[in-house]
Amino acid sequence: FFFSSFKLPSIRTWLWIIYNGVFVNGISYVFWFKALKGGKTHLISNLLYLTPFVSLIYIALLLGEKIHPSSVIGLIIIVSGVGSQYLGNKNRT
Repeated sequence: FFFSSFKLPSIRTWLWIIYNGVFVNGISYVFWFKALKGGKTHLISNLLYLTPFVSLIYIALLLGEKIHPSSVIGLIIIVSGVGSQYLGNKNRT
């Protein structure tokens, strides 16, 4: 704070900030809350844990990133955890 100057972001940066805030986060939260309100909460909330899986697929397909074996192992752990929780809840009801 004492050794640097304060600089406001450029217009282009503000546009990306607004885009991220409104579309990437804002609208997605509206859909998320509507899904939680209108569906089975235990099933829908577990879908949040599948986000790393979906993002890894997007990264591989759209950006051409290499998928490492450790990522696959992590995804298997995530999917098996979500699946076991879903099956556990299904057996309870």
